[in-house]
Amino acid sequence: MNYLAHALLAEPYAHSVLGNLAGDLVKGPLSAHRLHPRVADGVRRHRRIDALTDAHAQSHALRQLFERSQRRYAPIVQDVVFDFFLTRHWERFCSIDRRAFTKDVYRVLSGASRVAA
Repeated sequence: MNYLAHALLAEPYAHSVLGNLAGDLVKGPLSAHRLHPRVADGVRRHRRIDALTDAHAQSHALRQLFERSQRRYAPIVQDVVFDFFLTRHWERFCSIDRRAFTKDVYRVLSGASRVAA
């Protein structure tokens, strides 16, 4: 759900960006999917980032702020909020202009059928 962060943390090539963005959509073992090896590497990176974030003490503390009945939504809300703050404070984390960066990501996505082959 935190697409901007995953795009930013991807390796600087199209296959990695695709894999990092598709990480939440690719379920189960990667061997069960017919992915380009570099896209699969991006999915692995996405999963490592999520595992690190989910295991962090501050992430756990944030999830505990949700009512127990609503806690299953906490990681989704957390991802959206993290991307919001990344957008608001972009220049603290990246020297590339945010609009230029997102334009490049959209360019990768618009050519995804050619890249993923």
